[in-house]
Amino acid sequence: MVSVWQFWEFEHFSKNIVRVIDAPSGLELFAVDVFQIIAPALNDGKVILIDAKTNQRQVMMNQKIVVVNTLNALGIHSLTGIVKADVVRQFMQWVRSQIVPIFRKQTNFNIDTNIKHITSGIIFPKRDSLINYLYSKGQNIWEVEIEAIELYLKLIYKKIPLAGNCPGTNNYQELSFRQQYLELVKLVLSEITNYEELYSSLVALAPNLLIAQELDFYIYKSLKLNSNYDLMKIIEQGLILQTFKSITDNLAEFSKQRYLEIFYFQILECFSGD
Repeated sequence: MVSVWQFWEFEHFSKNIVRVIDAPSGLELFAVDVFQIIAPALNDGKVILIDAKTNQRQVMMNQKIVVVNTLNALGIHSLTGIVKADVVRQFMQWVRSQIVPIFRKQTNFNIDTNIKHITSGIIFPKRDSLINYLYSKGQNIWEVEIEAIELYLKLIYKKIPLAGNCPGTNNYQELSFRQQYLELVKLVLSEITNYEELYSSLVALAPNLLIAQELDFYIYKSLKLNSNYDLMKIIEQGLILQTFKSITDNLAEFSKQRYLEIFYFQILECFSGD
């Protein structure tokens, strides 16, 4: 039986897209995408000529099964004999910081596979990719939401300074809902013992907030399926919305906090239906 591999897309800071396969032997990157960044002269047709070790994978593209050459992520270091070492090193630093944590979870948490890559159909750094997804789900984007989307993307990729400490609360109800959120998290991340540890690992120390967001999506969907009437209150104590609140008091550009929260609930609702 022929294996057709699913791939995910990541935007490099050069604005080029790098496609990635999560193979059992490790992450594999489309060779043509790698060379487009580190050595554009070595296009896909010349990969074999330079004796670079590649794999051939079948993937679905434009509703057709095609064969592509891939490079094992760890094997890219061996290209230093062909490409300048500092160029390869810089590229691998990007792979380690922006791609590896999504698949391998540098926090060593065993996140349930049901929530892995729930947003893989979106190139998150691209605003229009997210907007097109929302339109495909029948969502109308208000003009004011465009600004909220841009701010949201900045926050997810930590392009705005975030509070290093977990946001606190003395409100009994908020503490109760935060505990409920934590108990749901423990069903997925058994290693977690308290909310502060969760925030530190998935927000303060993480390269971006994509894993924290996936966790929110999973919990939101679980609450919705179980018709939990406290769904909104529990999610308000989730990592992403607490991150919103930790910075809105300090930055003028987050004066539209409410629009940001409404938008986040909007995408939670969309993804909970996928």
